[in-house]
Amino acid sequence: MPPADTRPPEAPPRRRTLEPASNIAFTYASTGLDLLYLATTVLVFPRIADKAMFAEYRILILYGGYAGFLHFGILNGFYQESLHNHASAYKRALYRKARRLLLGVLLVAAPLCALVFSLVNPTASATTVAALLASWFLLNAQTLNNYATQTQGRFDRFFAYNCAGRCVGIAFVCLIAFSRSITTATLDISFLLPIAVSVLAAEAFAHGRFNIYATPETEPPGQPVTLHWRSCAHLYVAGVLSSLALSADKVVVAAQFERRVFADYSFAFSLSSLILYAGDGIATATLPLLLRKGATEATRRQSHLIWEWLYWSAPLVFWPASAFIDLWYPAYASSKPFLACFCLTLPAVIYCRSYCGMAAIAAKAAYLQSRVNLLGLATISFGIVAAEYYSSQPLMVCAGWCLGVFGWAALCPWMLGRSSEPRVRAELAIGLRDVALSSGVFGAVYYLLRLGGLPGAAVHVALAAAALGLPRLWNSMRGPKRAPQG
Repeated sequence: MPPADTRPPEAPPRRRTLEPASNIAFTYASTGLDLLYLATTVLVFPRIADKAMFAEYRILILYGGYAGFLHFGILNGFYQESLHNHASAYKRALYRKARRLLLGVLLVAAPLCALVFSLVNPTASATTVAALLASWFLLNAQTLNNYATQTQGRFDRFFAYNCAGRCVGIAFVCLIAFSRSITTATLDISFLLPIAVSVLAAEAFAHGRFNIYATPETEPPGQPVTLHWRSCAHLYVAGVLSSLALSADKVVVAAQFERRVFADYSFAFSLSSLILYAGDGIATATLPLLLRKGATEATRRQSHLIWEWLYWSAPLVFWPASAFIDLWYPAYASSKPFLACFCLTLPAVIYCRSYCGMAAIAAKAAYLQSRVNLLGLATISFGIVAAEYYSSQPLMVCAGWCLGVFGWAALCPWMLGRSSEPRVRAELAIGLRDVALSSGVFGAVYYLLRLGGLPGAAVHVALAAAALGLPRLWNSMRGPKRAPQG
């Protein structure tokens, strides 16, 4: 009789997961590609397109950004439910259900919104309306694929899909630059092509190596597949309010003024928005470490240094951007006042978008995000209306939007402080202090001293270095605090 096999049974193969460091690396790589694509379009299109054509392209991007309005919380519900459920079969079933619901909603809502857009913007071409309609479908499909990969922790797949799209988009923009042949249709294709390639890549690899849910488990879902609408409603409303608040000024300028004015306005915003992408990437990596419980003092100190650098360097973008306009884009010299306003508010926008949003998540109260963004929409609307009442000029609209953003930033700690822990309230106060100092230094140099060019940049850098260095020098001279005796 053969001896019995006493070896322990082999464990089933485990699904490969990525380390947190790898996830952060893939996130930064994807953000870097987005930034490179945005920089390429900002550098190329204003150079070779006239202002009317560039304004039409920026209107497409502006209203294409409202794609998140049309899913009515389906994507938020999918993200929340998939994030808190670890069964891969359930995730697959949930993904299929969310995709069916999303397609049905878009088939009804997207054509109606396209009709409203054509009525509100009667001068928009049929090509722009068709591209806008296609972008709403593609952007929501891309967001669903991104959420699916993120909730699985597989940022390599997230990077693979988006890398394919961005690389094709950058190659297409470079082709336009070399051929110097540009039309409204060409600009629309340059906006849609990267998104379409990303979505098609996700579908093409659905049964291959980069499948969204390529796991060996085949067990059926152990519970009914449901989307909890109530828990995701606050996230959806918060996203809608945030988009409205940060784009209200552009909608007003596009509706009330000529296309060349909107071209200047959107060109200035596109230059300043490059730093916002960097802020989003930094927020993804550092804010969870800064606001979570049990964060070490060394981690908090490093995160504070990163955020101080971001707040203080954001307005400095104005000086190289201004020189860049003088050298390469003299036709857009009239956009400099708008650029100054946007750079003045960059620290406050980063603070409201990233810092306060993450603080609301840390408070574990989803309703706080919608309340904070409603507060932002209210203050920005009040600022724009007040500025319009004073003087109906595009620069006054920009100034009203800036005042509204500063009011939003000033009221955020008050709104969040009532439901947050003391450590979160302290971080909010420190961030607001850095925002006020950074914007105050830039405002003093540009608006009070009226310095420009190299002298303005030199004085700004000197004042910023002094504001950052003097408190640390004072603390080092005082020495460490001694513990009280007894």
